[in-house]
Amino acid sequence: MSTAIFTHQACFAHDVGQHHPESPKRLKAVLDALDDDVFNKAARHEAPRAERDALALIHPPAFVDAVLRAIPASGHAAIDADTIVHRARARPLCERRVPSAPRSMR
Repeated sequence: MSTAIFTHQACFAHDVGQHHPESPKRLKAVLDALDDDVFNKAARHEAPRAERDALALIHPPAFVDAVLRAIPASGHAAIDADTIVHRARARPLCERRVPSAPRSMR
């Protein structure tokens, strides 16, 4: 089995507030660490747009719909104590990016 790294520049718009560990700064630190030679065999891929139907392949459709409905028009909203959603100012909802729907990695 090989390892793959999926990311996209749009991921830097995922900023859920200064008191949450997820941040553009943390993403940059992780990606910088993954540039180390020890990870040079990992396949690099651009994360595709996450369409609702693709998300529903790995999550129950009702859950996907509930998360999409929870995204506020502006600001942040907590889905639970650890999960915060927001609409990135510079990107429409269709720009959300995730590792692709389940597929074989050979």
